[in-house]
Amino acid sequence: ISVMYGNNEVGTVQPIRQIGELARERGIAFHVDAVQAFGMLPIDLSELPVDLMSFSAHKLYGPKGVGALYVNKRIAIQPLLYGGSQERKRRAGTENVAGIAGFAKAAELAVA
Repeated sequence: ISVMYGNNEVGTVQPIRQIGELARERGIAFHVDAVQAFGMLPIDLSELPVDLMSFSAHKLYGPKGVGALYVNKRIAIQPLLYGGSQERKRRAGTENVAGIAGFAKAAELAVA
């Protein structure tokens, strides 16, 4: 299941906890697109029954082209391209360290 947490055009917010609980009961992997919700709604991944959650820096006034994917430890994902150990061999290429630092600062300011 993949659900958009908050919709930027019509403002709907999906009941992530309830959807996640239903998915877990049925053994279904659950992805949440939190790009629009991150920094606007509280997100506590230790409390939400989510397997995967995606984020984007530019929605927090961070650098464009930088994102993040939360992957729950119970989920095994297979890489399309094999890479270095810095990404647990899930991704090839060098990380954008400046972009990642900018994303971290934007996230810090957004949740403050």
